[in-house]
Amino acid sequence: LEDNAKSHGLDFVGGEYVQRIEGDNDGNITQVVTDKNTYEADTVIFAVGVKPATEWLDGKIELGDKGVINIDEHLQTSAKDVYAGGDATLIP
Repeated sequence: LEDNAKSHGLDFVGGEYVQRIEGDNDGNITQVVTDKNTYEADTVIFAVGVKPATEWLDGKIELGDKGVINIDEHLQTSAKDVYAGGDATLIP
């Protein structure tokens, strides 16, 4: 993600908490204020992570490294006749 942003002329900044986004009277973004700095900006892209609440499935079905449910192309899990979908699945 970082390399791709740089290749398109965007500055990548991670590990900071956005406090506010400021703009002008026409609704255009002018700067982003984080817990560590203030950045002049005209474009802002947010990327956040998700951690699925699948701990209760550990040992019952196969989970990926980050706790996502592994499914096949038919949405079947490693358990016979058990299917899963949604944010907690790792789509093949």
